[in-house]
Amino acid sequence: MLKTNCSSGNSAMAKQQDKELGLILVEEREEHMVSIIGDNSTLRTARFLKPSNTHVEKPAKTPVLCGIIAYADEKRELFDVLFKGGKRPKKKWKEWVDHMSAIHGEMWKVTGIYHAIIASTYEIRKDREMVLGLVEWWCPETNTFVFPWGEATIALEDLMFLGGFSVLGEPITTPLTEGLLLDIEKKMIRESKKASLATAWIEHFMMSNSELELVAFLALWLSRYVFPHHPEYVVSKQVFPIAVHLSNATRIALAPAVLASIYRDLRVLVDRAVGSSSSTRNLKISLWAPFQFMQMWAWERIPSLRPKPNPGSVGEPRAARWHKVFSKRR
Repeated sequence: MLKTNCSSGNSAMAKQQDKELGLILVEEREEHMVSIIGDNSTLRTARFLKPSNTHVEKPAKTPVLCGIIAYADEKRELFDVLFKGGKRPKKKWKEWVDHMSAIHGEMWKVTGIYHAIIASTYEIRKDREMVLGLVEWWCPETNTFVFPWGEATIALEDLMFLGGFSVLGEPITTPLTEGLLLDIEKKMIRESKKASLATAWIEHFMMSNSELELVAFLALWLSRYVFPHHPEYVVSKQVFPIAVHLSNATRIALAPAVLASIYRDLRVLVDRAVGSSSSTRNLKISLWAPFQFMQMWAWERIPSLRPKPNPGSVGEPRAARWHKVFSKRR
């Protein structure tokens, strides 16, 4: 009996410590809930993914884009949208992932990037029309899709579930402070001058067994599959500090940053569409956020849009269900 009480006390203490450190993702509180069959609301304990509102002063307005964006291939009346994120994995990249995961896979699991790296080897075929169709319902004021039946949005939980990104850890802006880590970054900057393009980068670092191979691998992964950028074929020096931290087994919260990039580009697209004029209608707009995660979110959450997924296997990232899957209209 004493052992049980001690165990319960330790569990309660651990929960309190997690709460103080901000590690608890779910908030538990009493709320009026309505069942799926539409009965009267009842007050009961429920769990909500943080952060969550405890009240809503007024519902979100219907987005102004409804019926504005013309997204059919033969009828681009506003402007041409180029989705530059979500790169198709190359054969060499898959080989490098297999090689590095055999060596560093356990460490990647500790730092919360294992499934995200494996997911980068899958090809999520873009459904441009569906994505732009969803954008019509996007409300930048609330970062939600205001559908006729209610609001919904892609959230941190979805990036963790679909992308394999960690929601916990240090922010991506965490600087390098230790001398050894700073030295590694300096070496990476020097080496990047020899091969900055993605193809040359792989040839230069892949299976080189150098002290920089892991950092170089993570830098390429971050540049192409996590934070795509312009110019698209160059490995960005801005991700070097993140790559160094991850190579040193430091957990980095990538999910909030990836989600923020999706929200940012959705706002850019909406603002551009609303503010378009006759002088800007024929201009192209390039969006760099990894919109394949929003596409997978729609397939997972909205059954009417969902194509037939691949059969899943135990231990596979969720993205494996949508590897090389065509959209439902095909």
